Amino acid sequence: MKIRYEDMGILLFDRNNGLNILIDEYKVTTQEQTNSPRYVSIALTNDCNLSCSHCFVDHGDNYFDFEFLCNIALILDKIDCFGIGLGGGEPFLYPKISEICGFLHSETKLAVTITTNGILIQKTMSTWITKNVNFIRLSMDGLHKNYEFLRGIPFKIFLEKLGIVKNCVRFGLNILVNDLTVDELDDIAEFSEKNKSSEILLLPEINRQGNLAMKGKSIEKMNCWIESNYKLLPLSISINAAQIINSPILPIQNNLLPNNPEEFVHINSQKILKTSAFDKYGYLLKKPEDIIPGLEYLKLNLKGA
Repeated sequence: MKIRYEDMGILLFDRNNGLNILIDEYKVTTQEQTNSPRYVSIALTNDCNLSCSHCFVDHGDNYFDFEFLCNIALILDKIDCFGIGLGGGEPFLYPKISEICGFLHSETKLAVTITTNGILIQKTMSTWITKNVNFIRLSMDGLHKNYEFLRGIPFKIFLEKLGIVKNCVRFGLNILVNDLTVDELDDIAEFSEKNKSSEILLLPEINRQGNLAMKGKSIEKMNCWIESNYKLLPLSISINAAQIINSPILPIQNNLLPNNPEEFVHINSQKILKTSAFDKYGYLLKKPEDIIPGLEYLKLNLKGA
């Protein structure tokens, strides 16, 4: 179990089951506070096996250097980060996806999460996924015809991959919410419950400029649906969308605060450290040890220094 000292108290985290325990009776001093992000997302590549029209990633052939990534992970573990989220692009295109997950599990105490469209997952991967991965986020942009329209592949293929995932690891569903999918949120919730998903992460569609790509009527529908269901379903909203959508009743992904490098940062496949994947600028990591001054750079920028 990992421990962090934060403003709100002592926070304990068990990567095996995702359990968070807050001891708020203890008043943490400024000197005691953990000086690192709680979670770090890393784009293993900007390559992808799909070409979804709503995707904000600039696709290419960048792949994160394996040794570089291992050394960053060791540093993040040492400074008491709770976990690393592996994404892309499509992370299962990364040639050493099983090796990096194995390294994170055996050589660190970091939680390992993968965000994926799931299409490249095979039954033969089940053993190493069960052993080395703590959580998988499956991107499911709508159901049936809507999924096929947005993803360009048959929904039955997604169902096949879902069957593999749910039998070997805890998982959640990432749901793109836009003008097309907002009307099927009830059906998505029923689908999630039927398949025993641990979480429904709502991702209101955001364009490449970081702006919300939904009509006002669709936003109103989504917020009304959230208000009616947040007590009944394991809902959360993306950290990026939380800055735009007025849904204070809904927890943010991993209970993080938006644009706060003391809680969350992103490293893209070109080794640029940012406060989010949507930021245009960041801090280039020329060597793994640059993660420390890079985090300080983001904090100073946030404060306008």
